[in-house]
Amino acid sequence: MKGISEVDLSALEWTESGMFAKKYTLQSGNDVVGKVNWQSYGGSLATGITSQRTWTFKRTGFAVPRVTVRRAGEDDDIARFTPISSNKGELEIFDSGVEFEWKTSGSNFGWALGGQALIARYKPMLYKAKLEIEAAEINRPEIPLLVLLGLYILVMFSED
Repeated sequence: MKGISEVDLSALEWTESGMFAKKYTLQSGNDVVGKVNWQSYGGSLATGITSQRTWTFKRTGFAVPRVTVRRAGEDDDIARFTPISSNKGELEIFDSGVEFEWKTSGSNFGWALGGQALIARYKPMLYKAKLEIEAAEINRPEIPLLVLLGLYILVMFSED
């Protein structure tokens, strides 16, 4: 698996890789950059993997849903995504205090910082999604987490 800053950013694409399981792989050409795998087909617990780190994502709550993020093998949440509407939400990363906004822009979904333009953009298609990351943001430490969590959000909320 390669780090996201080591691959061709113009070729990033999420594809569904599980036949009977919810498994998604992020590739740039033949290079695998990340994976998001659900523990069970109908469940909300998933593991996100990059070359740098592994996280778990879990949707909680019914009336007020949110997604919690933990480092794999740990019990404490490190971040929380709270949807505001069907196409908008906020991610708070606890240790840094940085907040990202999940929003739509045309037919794209993505992450923005401080109400600015999208820094990571998903273009959903049938069984896959093109991913674009602003080159100036590629070394931002949160990018690997944002890339995985964005896919998780797209899949989970498309099932609502």
